[in-house]
Amino acid sequence: MNNQQGDGLEKCINAFERLKVGNGLIKVIEKSEISCSTVSVEAGFDKGYLKKTRLWQSRLVGEINDYKREHALSSTSAATELQRTQKKVKKATDDKDKAESLLYTLMQDNLKLVARIRELEKLVEKYESGKVINMKNSPI
Repeated sequence: MNNQQGDGLEKCINAFERLKVGNGLIKVIEKSEISCSTVSVEAGFDKGYLKKTRLWQSRLVGEINDYKREHALSSTSAATELQRTQKKVKKATDDKDKAESLLYTLMQDNLKLVARIRELEKLVEKYESGKVINMKNSPI
């Protein structure tokens, strides 16, 4: 490895460390998005600079790939957890909507029953007062 290769590798190592802690100079990315190309660009090179076939870069490329694999798994589980939570929220919202609909229906039925009870109470009041009730026109 010559001096120029060592400087390039050092820049890539520093870029990788910055990206891991979320302090990218060029672009801040998610940990699961860190790859050899993003590290290369962060270090100031083109995206194809880091290659596993270059012996002096192979260790760093391996570390980047391991890091990406680790965080891809954790972000997948986070995405799965997010989907589960979203399904629970949707189910709870649907249940709430059904309960509200049932509540309004029951309230309407109760209001109708209260109105009917009032009608019947008035009829009973008339009967008890001695007034004659025409049973054919009665709402009973």
